[in-house]
Amino acid sequence: MEPLPSPHPAPIPHPASSGEADAQLVSEVLSGRQERLGELARRFCCLPRIVRALDARLGSRLQEHDLLDVAQDALVLAWQKLADYGGEARLESWLYGIARLELLNALRRRARRHARGADVTEIDPAGPGSAPGLSLDYEVLQRALATLDPAEASVVRLKHFEELTFDEIGARLGTSPNTAKTRYYRGLARLEERLRATLGRDLEP
Repeated sequence: MEPLPSPHPAPIPHPASSGEADAQLVSEVLSGRQERLGELARRFCCLPRIVRALDARLGSRLQEHDLLDVAQDALVLAWQKLADYGGEARLESWLYGIARLELLNALRRRARRHARGADVTEIDPAGPGSAPGLSLDYEVLQRALATLDPAEASVVRLKHFEELTFDEIGARLGTSPNTAKTRYYRGLARLEERLRATLGRDLEP
């Protein structure tokens, strides 16, 4: 008699090589393999959906045409930065980070336009827990992250771009949550130092 199937089917494992496979796809497109361009373009079609979801989490602050503009800006930036993608995370996670920063930049620009001389609170695109009052764009942030130890930079990216918990980060990177937490705070402190030097401003509250 065959055993009954388990009522709790095993979860589908997250392929550890997914980022590597995406990096291979990007590399082939950049090397001129036109037959793979369509696949990459289809992957980029997630950007409008990501932008809408992010805006909804922030209280649906933009109109549809503004959201489409943000998605278009994120698409252009992603193509410009495609050579920087190294497979540290899935392609959609990398696009999520770009879309999030572009949306926050758009909200900041809108706040400035409507300020009418009033004080404007800068939105911190680096996410919660980062240096207060810091206004960044994607290129500045990525240049600063590139100067960190790769292990620390990976944890910072996963924490802020993918919004993972330390337990999830540890599982993703094959380390303990405590190690992930230590790398995160050490990396965040060094990132602040780099940004302080780059922007030439006092980041203290």
